[in-house]
Amino acid sequence: MIKYEDSIKEIEQIIARLSNGDTDIDDMSRNIKRAHELLKQCRDKLTHTEEEIASLIEQHET
Repeated sequence: MIKYEDSIKEIEQIIARLSNGDTDIDDMSRNIKRAHELLKQCRDKLTHTEEEIASLIEQHET
């Protein structure tokens, strides 16, 4: 799995390419799919991290 920070950088690069109109329709579709995959990975990583932190806080409080 790609690191969170690397995913964000790649998403930013995709957004820049799409914003600049530097892609044709085939690349646009591929880039959008890739960005969607990366966003899902980021969301999953954030959810997992949030759950870990909540668990640690709960253990500390008991």
